[in-house]
Amino acid sequence: MSSIRPKTLLVVALAAVSAVAVSACGTQKIQVASGTPMHGGAVLFQERCAGCHSLATAGSNGSASNISKALRNNGPNFNVRKESYERVLYAIQNGGFSGAIMPQNIVTGAEAKLVAAFLAKYAGADVRTPASPSQMMGGAAAAKPVPAPKQDLAALGASVFTSNGCGGCHQLSAAGANGQIGPSLNKIGSDPAAMIRQSIINPNAVITAGYAKGIMPPTYGASISPKDLDALIAYLQKVAR
Repeated sequence: MSSIRPKTLLVVALAAVSAVAVSACGTQKIQVASGTPMHGGAVLFQERCAGCHSLATAGSNGSASNISKALRNNGPNFNVRKESYERVLYAIQNGGFSGAIMPQNIVTGAEAKLVAAFLAKYAGADVRTPASPSQMMGGAAAAKPVPAPKQDLAALGASVFTSNGCGGCHQLSAAGANGQIGPSLNKIGSDPAAMIRQSIINPNAVITAGYAKGIMPPTYGASISPKDLDALIAYLQKVAR
């Protein structure tokens, strides 16, 4: 007969269940091979950035999957957002582009450069560019050009609003955003496009009553591409009324 008591068996069983639970709730596996130049950046990203950002290559899921349920610290999803080395370094050194949520210099020196190089290489992996007509014809030019599908700018603008973390600072009911740092955007859609554009690329030109200058840095608008900026304006003019 075994001398192990039932109570001892129960403790061992609970310990095993606990170990499985911890493993299931842990961080996903890094997808960059160890020993490669980018692996160090992936490890640093997972350690310092995974709590607020998503990037499958680094095994992180810190972004909100639903903007209406987003927390204040949920940052951009880098699976669907491309970034350059220079922009990443700027964001690391200045606490993101708003400077309101992300701490400055979360990594520094050589480590910051490793993270920037890693993110510049792997961010935007889920962004897909439609094939050109010649590519769809196997390299041969089509006899008649295929017209590009008409893009819904407002639909693209909804994605731009989410991926750039606008809801972290502003209220917008249509997006389920409840940010309290900057002015509400719920009525901005009735403003002319030129005025909305100015408020994004030069936010200190006209200050809403009750808010101070410098809350939104002018570099934030410069970080959005012209196409995405047009889409964001179209989205706000459509839903923010």
